[in-house]
Amino acid sequence: MESPVASSSRLGAPHLFPSSLNDRDSRRREEDLVYLFEAEEERITNLLSRKLEKLKEEKIELENLLEAENEAHVNRLSRELTALRAAQAQPQPASQTTDDDRPRSTTAAGKRPATNGSINATANTPSLPSQNLMLEAMRRENQELRNRL
Repeated sequence: MESPVASSSRLGAPHLFPSSLNDRDSRRREEDLVYLFEAEEERITNLLSRKLEKLKEEKIELENLLEAENEAHVNRLSRELTALRAAQAQPQPASQTTDDDRPRSTTAAGKRPATNGSINATANTPSLPSQNLMLEAMRRENQELRNRL
């Protein structure tokens, strides 16, 4: 069998060698692959960009929801506090004594024990929870809200 070089020289016309055809085909395949990889890369980039935008929108919605929920809690606690203050400001029944009506006790050292009149007045009102109980409930609720964040 003759080589392609011998046959081309014998015919007098330059023929392409099979290796040059393979080189062109391989370059074309390589270019096609590069194009396909770039197209896939762009598709993935677009997909990830859309997902990122969706996540940003969801984050904003969740932040707004959390803010509204926190505001509702603050409003509810403010109403409860206002109601408690209003109930505390109402005149006490005559059978109960306030801190100012009680005889002043003294300790062994002759000093009056430190008291807060509003705490004692609230603690002696049977229809209202004690201030310590309310304070503890508010602390628990505050901690629950922090845990949600």
